Amino acid sequence: MKVLIIDMNAKENSLFSKEFISPITDILDEEVCVWQISSYKELPSVNLAKFEKIILSGNQVMDKGPSEEERKKYFSWLLTAKNDILGICAGAQVLAQVHGADLYEQAEFGLLHIQVLEEDKLIKKELKEIYSVHSKAFTIPKGWTCLAKTSCPQVVRKENHYAILFHPEVRNKELIRSFLKL
Repeated sequence: MKVLIIDMNAKENSLFSKEFISPITDILDEEVCVWQISSYKELPSVNLAKFEKIILSGNQVMDKGPSEEERKKYFSWLLTAKNDILGICAGAQVLAQVHGADLYEQAEFGLLHIQVLEEDKLIKKELKEIYSVHSKAFTIPKGWTCLAKTSCPQVVRKENHYAILFHPEVRNKELIRSFLKL
């Protein structure tokens, strides 16, 4: 299986890139996946069709991530992508925004209890505690389903696209493993 990890950090190959990418690549190595890391700024030159799975990483809270202009330039393909897609934190925010969601101020830091609203192949009732580091949340895009929440939506899904606001690569690695099995 081929997996593309899109580095959502504005500064490529930074310490923050390692912090948010390395835990994901460790899981992919354990699951014996072939993977590639590309900055979101490299997307125009990446053949997305050769990847079965695409993961949009998180980034540090102070990194504002892709601007509105960059979201339009680099991420419009998300509207028609057939690949299985997992957006984590900043990646989830971009995935949701491209599909019409709005961002709003909502800081959540540390371990939080989560309420599972609906189970599926990734989200199970056993999910009780998550690790979250974000200053913004998103509204639920039209046509998407909210699977779990804290004081804001934490997991939303439409078909094979998942936007997860918390960081499963830190405390809920089984979610990434389940995503690889979709």
